[in-house]
Amino acid sequence: MEVVTWLSQVFSIMDELCDKYQLDKIKTIGDAYMVGGALCQPSRDHLSAIADFALEVVSAVQQIRTPGVNSPVQVRIGIHVGPVVAGIIGTRRFLYDVWGDTVNIASRLESTGQGGRIQVSQSVYERLQDCYKLERRGRVRMKGKGDQVTYWLIGRKNSDDDENLLMTRERAVSCLMFSNVNDINEVDFCVWRYDTTVTTHQILVRQMLHRSGLLARFPINDYALNKFIAALAANYHIENPFHNFLHALDAMHCIFLFLRRVQPLTDLLQPLEQLVLLVAILCHDADHPGLNNIFQERAQTELALIYNGSSILESHHCSIAYRLLSSINPAVLGSVPQEHRAPFRQIFTSCILATDMARHDHYMRKITKAVPILREAVAASSSNPGVAKVDQKHRTALLCMLMKCADLCNSTRSFDNSRFWAERLQEEYFLQGDEERERGLPVSFGMDRYADQAGTLAAVGRSQVSFLEAFALPCYEAVQQALPDTKVFTANIVNNINIWRKLSLTPLAQPSSLPGPGQAQLVAPSQEQNGRPRLPGPPRNNSEAPIAQQES
Repeated sequence: MEVVTWLSQVFSIMDELCDKYQLDKIKTIGDAYMVGGALCQPSRDHLSAIADFALEVVSAVQQIRTPGVNSPVQVRIGIHVGPVVAGIIGTRRFLYDVWGDTVNIASRLESTGQGGRIQVSQSVYERLQDCYKLERRGRVRMKGKGDQVTYWLIGRKNSDDDENLLMTRERAVSCLMFSNVNDINEVDFCVWRYDTTVTTHQILVRQMLHRSGLLARFPINDYALNKFIAALAANYHIENPFHNFLHALDAMHCIFLFLRRVQPLTDLLQPLEQLVLLVAILCHDADHPGLNNIFQERAQTELALIYNGSSILESHHCSIAYRLLSSINPAVLGSVPQEHRAPFRQIFTSCILATDMARHDHYMRKITKAVPILREAVAASSSNPGVAKVDQKHRTALLCMLMKCADLCNSTRSFDNSRFWAERLQEEYFLQGDEERERGLPVSFGMDRYADQAGTLAAVGRSQVSFLEAFALPCYEAVQQALPDTKVFTANIVNNINIWRKLSLTPLAQPSSLPGPGQAQLVAPSQEQNGRPRLPGPPRNNSEAPIAQQES
């Protein structure tokens, strides 16, 4: 009887709040309470109403003491938005109910949540982020849904939060512009030495755009750009040892150096192409699951079926990134004149697709044919700056090869820096091998952590020598033939190959000695390490029907 009275108190508070926010109470199931918005009558602010309802519920029920333990009531709440089917069923004791995937996901969000907290889906985050404070929780394994990115709903933003946040970032930028970010002009820039907060990412991206002179040419709104960077970073998998947002920043820095150090390049490429190149490289691995194209094809994943086995991940990265460019208060696209947006997308897509290593030979043939034309234009530019003229076909070949070089830029850093990345790539390979073994698939070459000498310095060294000689060095050598000022990058690769070749004779593995505050933060929470992420399907445009599930 005490439990019934207690539940009645809790549910009565929720009933009152449902009326206050004009929401639809659906049903109670044991100690769980289900509520929806816009089910019977369309509403433009139903998701905000659900969010405010949830925040007030968490606060209000703490006034009630839990029977037996005399502690404040803690409720778990999960919120998702999407289409549902609703209706009355039965012939007696009629019951109004709702069904559908939206309900199931809301239920999973509640059951995997924590007491006193509100867990929301990616779809809810995208709709609420302008007016509410949310914190990324990370990837959470949900029954029947695989790994899903979720967020904690913290509260409403104050009216001046956005302005204050932007001013804080502006102050940070002005401080870093002349101090901590000075090494951004160096070939051996080490992104791992910076903290991995979103604010730092925003500062680094804006600095590269600013110092490239592109912010002066394109009126990109600072606040909108910060939002885009935060949204893009959220679509990179922080638990990936290698293919995470720091890799994207590292690759973007390589393009930045090309534009900054190689003067003929800014004559060869139009300003729009320079902007696309920087944006495309930042986006080029968006939503990378840490499992390569060979895995996608063998496992016949949803992505493999969607993209018909052709440049699977690269096509997915294009799709994810361009959706963000188009939908998240389009900071970058909004700065591009309407007549240039079609060329922007065409170049953007070509650049990202060029990072498919399976088509390496195809792009090498293209740049080989373009080199004489490019070299002639560079020679003309050296005697008369600003007059270099190259047709679109050969400029595209150069753009694609610069993308490939940037994707492999870790090989151009100092050996310690390069080794740091190489070891993380090897760990990502081992994680893929673990997933292949779990699924009964053949373990890919070089990805079996249980193979003889796997992970030793000798094995990593042999792998690096083979890869750098077959892929990285030819790319940079081809670019150097057209742009001699890039020889410093090629020289660093050759030096790293020589060091790796010597170390490949060392039988014992040693951990990387390169420090970096990002190391610890790139390890996902323990609940996210119980398996590799399930592959996400394409983003869905859910209709507006939020569902909240709470359990006390």
